Amino acid sequence: MTDGPQALTSTRLALAFETAGVRATAPTIYIIPGGKITPVSTKTTEKRRVAGNRDPVFGVRGVESFKVSIPMMAIIEDNGLGNLLLATFGTDTPGSQLGSSDAYDHVFTANDTIKSFTLWCWDTLDPQDIRMVLVDTMKLEVDKDKNQVLLTFDCIGADMASSSTFGSASYITSSQKANMIPAAQAILEYGQPQSNVSKFWEKITITSKEGPKFGANSKAAVPAGSASPLLCAKGERDTTIDIDFVDIDGIERKRWRQGGDTLPTASAQMDAQAATKFRLRLFGSQTKAATSAIWGYAHQANTGTATVTWGGTYTVGLADTPAQYELYISTNGTPDKFKWRKNGGAWSAEVEITGAAQTLSDGVTVTFSSTSLSALNDTWFGFSHYQRMIEFTSPANVIDEVSQKDSTDFYKSTAKLFYEGGPSDTKPGMVLRNTKVAAYT
Repeated sequence: MTDGPQALTSTRLALAFETAGVRATAPTIYIIPGGKITPVSTKTTEKRRVAGNRDPVFGVRGVESFKVSIPMMAIIEDNGLGNLLLATFGTDTPGSQLGSSDAYDHVFTANDTIKSFTLWCWDTLDPQDIRMVLVDTMKLEVDKDKNQVLLTFDCIGADMASSSTFGSASYITSSQKANMIPAAQAILEYGQPQSNVSKFWEKITITSKEGPKFGANSKAAVPAGSASPLLCAKGERDTTIDIDFVDIDGIERKRWRQGGDTLPTASAQMDAQAATKFRLRLFGSQTKAATSAIWGYAHQANTGTATVTWGGTYTVGLADTPAQYELYISTNGTPDKFKWRKNGGAWSAEVEITGAAQTLSDGVTVTFSSTSLSALNDTWFGFSHYQRMIEFTSPANVIDEVSQKDSTDFYKSTAKLFYEGGPSDTKPGMVLRNTKVAAYT
């Protein structure tokens, strides 16, 4: 991505949400995706023939449709990502300020609300805007080998029209690049806590296919001033997850064969299909430099009832040295015992749970709500600083396929999952943590 002004023929994008399909006014957020955008505009031609004549005689122009793919680097402020997630999922619930820092969570929850927007495609040759644009597919790719996080939004829309309204474009600056999300700072919570897949994954691809529909010409409402009368509506959503990982013990193949969200032990194939939980958190630069308000959270697949409260004061005290802690129940007993580590280092010796505040290191403490109500391998994470974050959560997924490539003493494997919903089930959603107070609305 190039800083500063772009070439004269580079395409610049901007979007603004619409009301009832009416072309929106000037945008407030500008998207500079870092590469040229190639819009595809189509007017389907219907071929009409005369009886007895093999050659088409009349060509009838159809309504105009539009497609564009918007690639975005993983920068979660001032680049339109929040608006595109809002268009994808449909709802944004802004969270309150976290602790004493300028960190805010914006929660995007999937629903059936139609969020159409006007998309500005600006270049010096032929500036255009497109009405009633919907996100068709959102793809999030996290690659550890390349240490990159990429988002791509494939959009479809109705008609293109010449545009003279755009405004001043914003560009990715060096300061914004510092806020990029690297794949190296990722925590995968998949299935059972301490699952090998959670540790040895190499690439994750999340795809949310929205399947929007447009009404037929002359059969849909015609917004005032529109050119092509197309009514947009959401179709059937299909969320899939691919995890490339190193399978060192074959457990995932057994999990797929037998079903269930625990470590399988039998070898016979069973038809007991069960859902597995999935959550991916990607952390970037910090939003908080103070040395108080340690925060943490539990692995979403914990089965015990004990909770953990993080506390203390991080005594290292340097703004550029945030720490990440991980602890898990290593022994069930009276009391239970746990192990912990800092920044992915070596695990500590076992520590008995006392029920009082217990210091890990550098002033960080943990307090268990019970000395004996945790389950084996229950896991918690803690952080000394709030950080910018992208989170994708899908609570109920079925393992559809596990493909493996033979090797000497391990497998390179890919697990394919799809989201399994229900009438009252929690739907997939995303969270952006940044310094923005207002919601992306």
